[in-house]
Amino acid sequence: MKVSTRAMALIELSTAAPSDIDGILALQDENQLEHGGLLSARLPRAWFEAALNDLPVIVARRSERVVGYLVTASREATHNVPVIAAMRARIPGHWTLTFMAPYALLPMKEGMASPP
Repeated sequence: MKVSTRAMALIELSTAAPSDIDGILALQDENQLEHGGLLSARLPRAWFEAALNDLPVIVARRSERVVGYLVTASREATHNVPVIAAMRARIPGHWTLTFMAPYALLPMKEGMASPP
């Protein structure tokens, strides 16, 4: 799927491939709390490699560069992620549904309709 408006360059959305992992890891790092972002978990390369075989990981690309991602993952894939384990402990219920992790995007520049 391709998304475009007059205010932004063409963004392509697709299922992630192994070749996208470097870009995902870079965005993940940029969006950690210590860098002013909102991500509270740092998932390693091996986790993303396995996640690609679990449920879809969606990437947004602009000019072949990963500029955003969204992770969907099963309970089994996320049981060792501390923030998700804490949520499960605080929210009662049967957690068999797919868990959708936060997305990460390149920072937006002032006056832009989307990340660079």
